[in-house]
Amino acid sequence: MKQIEIKNEFKIKLQNRYQELQRTDDQNEDIEEIWNATKSALIKTTEEVIGYRERDRKEWMSSGTWDMIKQRKEAKMKLNMAKRRQQKMQKSQIYCHLNQQERSATG
Repeated sequence: MKQIEIKNEFKIKLQNRYQELQRTDDQNEDIEEIWNATKSALIKTTEEVIGYRERDRKEWMSSGTWDMIKQRKEAKMKLNMAKRRQQKMQKSQIYCHLNQQERSATG
């Protein structure tokens, strides 16, 4: 029942838009202008009658996973900033551990 009402409303509004286009069509001889006007009339009418469909999107990664990614990036930055060999070894171990955790959480 609702689909029939929407279909009829769409037909009426589209006919009204085409009547407006026919009035201006006599003045415009360029085929591109006529096509663009027809196309925009169809799109506008569809948006008015049907509207946009809202999608239900699921979160593909949890906030905990995003936190782990952030920690891993910070550890990588600290590893790259380390100047001494011992600091680099320590930071590298921390980074490897966080990297393994993050991969197991997203994998």
